Amino acid sequence: MLQFAKRTSNSVISYINNANSLWIAFLIFIFLVIITVFTVDATHSLSCDIGEYLNNPIRVLNGDLPYRDFWLLFTPGEVYFPAMIYKNRKV
Repeated sequence: MLQFAKRTSNSVISYINNANSLWIAFLIFIFLVIITVFTVDATHSLSCDIGEYLNNPIRVLNGDLPYRDFWLLFTPGEVYFPAMIYKNRKV
């Protein structure tokens, strides 16, 4: 009888620990969703400029220079870093 009680108490404790872990994971997920909803501005999304983010590094790989051949709003790292990734990517 004592072994059954010990086994039952261990399973109850493990169930409570799993339930707490799931509850904490759920709360973290809800927190991240709330932060995302309140910090993302719907009028300025990545989808509006996706052509620029994809095209400008390719232009750099083809020999164009930022600010001489095309305009950038930010620093040249915006195009040089993705161009480096595109160049080193093996397909």
